[in-house]
Amino acid sequence: MSADQLAHHLGESPKRVMYALAVQHRSNTVSLDQQLAGADGDMTLLDTVTDPHQPEIEDDYRWMQNHLDLLSTPERTVIQLRYGSGKQRSYAEVARLIGRTKDQVQRLERHALGKLRRGLTPVLFPG
Repeated sequence: MSADQLAHHLGESPKRVMYALAVQHRSNTVSLDQQLAGADGDMTLLDTVTDPHQPEIEDDYRWMQNHLDLLSTPERTVIQLRYGSGKQRSYAEVARLIGRTKDQVQRLERHALGKLRRGLTPVLFPG
């Protein structure tokens, strides 16, 4: 189909159709879902684009450390012993390590997690 025929079919002037085709040709539009050449797996161009409003992992660690520092020493110790290593320790194991009862460890953990949750809620659900 010629540009004149296309223009007639679209109800536009041939000059405007030629301009639109030239712009489209020069723009080299690329889909963000396009697979990256040489990439292992299913990596796309979109995987390489970052969102400046999305927090970096360092921001998450900094936030967590700042809020852990607000916990009392026993609360922080319980959280670190329960979740700070590759293996999650039981309440009984933590109680034995810090010289407290299992119920005291559960209570300390519940208070600590509540404080962390209250600090995180405004971050996740602002305004």
